[in-house]
Amino acid sequence: MSELLVVDDNPVNRDLLSRRLVRAGYSVTVADGGRAALNLMLNSSFDLVLLDIMMPDMDGITVLGVLRRTYTMSALPVIMVTARDSTEDVVAALAQGANDYITKPISFPVVLARVQTQLALKQSSDRINELVGELEQKNEFIRNTFGRYVSSEVVENLLDRPEGLGFEGVHRQVSILIADLRGFTLLADSMPADEIVRMLDNYLEEMIETIGRHGGTIGEIVGDGILAFFGAPVEDSQHALHAVACAVDMQQSMRSVNLRNRESGLPELQMGIGINSGEGVVGNIGSQTRSTYTVIGSVVNLASRIESGTAGGQIIIAETTLAEIGAIVRIDGQRTILPKGSRQPVNVYEVSGIAGDYNLFIDRDDVLQLLTQAIPVQCTLVEGKQVSNSSFEGRLLKLSRYSAQLQSTIEIEMYSDLRIQLAGNDGHLYGKVLEMDEQDSHFLVRFSSLSPDASDMITSLIRQSASR
Repeated sequence: MSELLVVDDNPVNRDLLSRRLVRAGYSVTVADGGRAALNLMLNSSFDLVLLDIMMPDMDGITVLGVLRRTYTMSALPVIMVTARDSTEDVVAALAQGANDYITKPISFPVVLARVQTQLALKQSSDRINELVGELEQKNEFIRNTFGRYVSSEVVENLLDRPEGLGFEGVHRQVSILIADLRGFTLLADSMPADEIVRMLDNYLEEMIETIGRHGGTIGEIVGDGILAFFGAPVEDSQHALHAVACAVDMQQSMRSVNLRNRESGLPELQMGIGINSGEGVVGNIGSQTRSTYTVIGSVVNLASRIESGTAGGQIIIAETTLAEIGAIVRIDGQRTILPKGSRQPVNVYEVSGIAGDYNLFIDRDDVLQLLTQAIPVQCTLVEGKQVSNSSFEGRLLKLSRYSAQLQSTIEIEMYSDLRIQLAGNDGHLYGKVLEMDEQDSHFLVRFSSLSPDASDMITSLIRQSASR
């Protein structure tokens, strides 16, 4: 039932109008003057006001002006009641924000028609405001949920341009970034569950923030692995540039991740990143009850193959990605791989920095220090996610914070993954063979992850060697 307020200093007019409105089905409150009406509105809510203009204590035009500083015309319709059809009164009332007016002597059918019209308009306005509120709630929900996977700028772009979403599945030129912690699965097998979760939280919090900062979309997080893509849902002609800049930034961010790990007594981690660019299919993939906005296609498969060959701290990009970027990246190495399922070899490049507007470079002090004494180690080949039974002895001849020169009489294939146990120490580390000198049986091993004991021992050995 609509709540009406009738304001008139004449008791006869006030009583007559209120009784007729009650019989028409409205709830009516009366006020005998302008001040009384304003005081009533402090504690009561009304849907419409019938306001007399000529009142001795405070005239209706003044009351209307006060009301309009608080209530809009759609929030509180006001119909002015004037004793005469004075153009001056009507103009003044409409200028102050009156919705309509009626003249005395009052014709009740006219009053009823105008009240019904204004209440219908108010109901329509209230419904519009309700829908706007619901839309804003939905938009806020999208910001809070979808914003976990893409940057806030991308979310706002999608809300402004929903036609650009393409959630139904579209072909799009994209760059795929896949990041994975080297040796994490094997490392986690020997750790308490709460420490594993803390390590992952440290890592993922930093990486997700970095990806969002560069406009990437997170398509999947599986354990320590992250799949992100650039160029969707919003098209981006510079997707490759943004992906590589993001990768360099992510590798730099591993410093703060490992700083927090060291402060918590957790192992240091190393991450490998593979990037490939090309056409993929992006969209919502799944069922009616659960789906994921992600990308599929050979462009993803090749990115995964590239990432699987990375060592800790490396960024390896495909030739297609390099061609998209141009000559603003620092290239530290090149090799040719034959991806599984492919008939054609693929050129890939190790990148450690990007110039231009980004000017991001991985600062890695990786100068090997000759040890005062070779350190005996026990090495075990890692095959996939499992430590094999193939163990052999070796010696560490040179060390840095990120790599070591390993000597062994056993032939080791390039890009083999190793678990290295330090003699006389509980520490161990994981690494990948990146270079080899068969003549001297020397191998360059890039570390993937180190236990706290191994990290402390390596730091101590480097200091000893540097102080000779």
